[in-house]
Amino acid sequence: MEVINQLLPQYKGILKDQDTITQYGLKLLNTLVEIDPRLVVSLTKYGITSHLMEYFQTKHLHNGLHSVKLIASIARSSTPPDYTVLRVLCQHSLIPTVCVLLRHWYKESKEWFFQPLLEIIHCVLLAATGRKEDQQGNVASVSVSPQAQKPLLEATEGLSETVNLIMELCIVGTRSVKTSVRKPALVQIGFNSINPSRQRTGAGGESSLNSSMSAEVRLLATSVLKMLVELYPGVQASILSQANIARFGAGLAYSTRRVAYARSKGFAGPANFHDGRVQSNLLDVMWQSICTDSKKEQALAAYCMKTPSLIRIIQDVAQKSSKAADVSAQKRAGAVVGLLLKRMRGGGATGSGPGSARRVSRGSSR
Repeated sequence: MEVINQLLPQYKGILKDQDTITQYGLKLLNTLVEIDPRLVVSLTKYGITSHLMEYFQTKHLHNGLHSVKLIASIARSSTPPDYTVLRVLCQHSLIPTVCVLLRHWYKESKEWFFQPLLEIIHCVLLAATGRKEDQQGNVASVSVSPQAQKPLLEATEGLSETVNLIMELCIVGTRSVKTSVRKPALVQIGFNSINPSRQRTGAGGESSLNSSMSAEVRLLATSVLKMLVELYPGVQASILSQANIARFGAGLAYSTRRVAYARSKGFAGPANFHDGRVQSNLLDVMWQSICTDSKKEQALAAYCMKTPSLIRIIQDVAQKSSKAADVSAQKRAGAVVGLLLKRMRGGGATGSGPGSARRVSRGSSR
């Protein structure tokens, strides 16, 4: 520890040195923080945080994973009610930089960047909405000072422009990622063909991440999306685009099948736990998007008329006898199905009618 205390005061100079030395310095610093997260306090004490943010800019797109992980560790360390450290990060264009980096690394298919970048966004959204979350996913309210909440909320405004990308990250590892962007119909057709017992890797829609890490990315993405829909109702229209409904269907189908498979085999573990929360988050996002606007109900109902497999998936989750969901997910799925069937039976969806709604109901009960 004495060596570390002697090293940290020198880090401002290391971060200003040649690129190679800086990269090794970031790697060492990230390793130290991963071993002992309490060192984050020392980073602020010695003024290293502000220098890290100068380095953590869009012009440094070539920078490695270590700087991103360090910023994520610093963001996690910020505490209510003032969130001082987080506000300092946001003053250095934290969220705009994260959004640019997320798009860049998605385009480059560097999937190992997704988790820490999403975690940064998640930390800012939790703080801005006055919440904290434990490792089990339990959310509790916390007090946030007015001087902290206002700048944090302002910092999140630009996130509404990333909804399509975040929806895409909700299906990382489901073997539907790239497909859904170009050909949503392939995702729709493939709802019932996903095999949760096999996690392959490769190019295209498949993921190079292991099953646990891809599940964590999906969980962070759906958690971020859930808070964005609550904060900014304007993003609901984006959620209900044809491509994003297809992504929703693919993500819900995959998480539902994984939950059912894990429960039938008696499996337990982080990935299976994450899949259950992904399932709940997706249903909450869809409910928030349609529950207060009849036009949005109609848009989703029209999609379900053309793609009955989507409402059948939601109905599968809603069944009380099903092993594919917990009670809260079943209730939310039941509420979504109730709204959609009411709309479809009333003939409110374009190109639909009572007869079509009966066909969906009969088909789903087979």
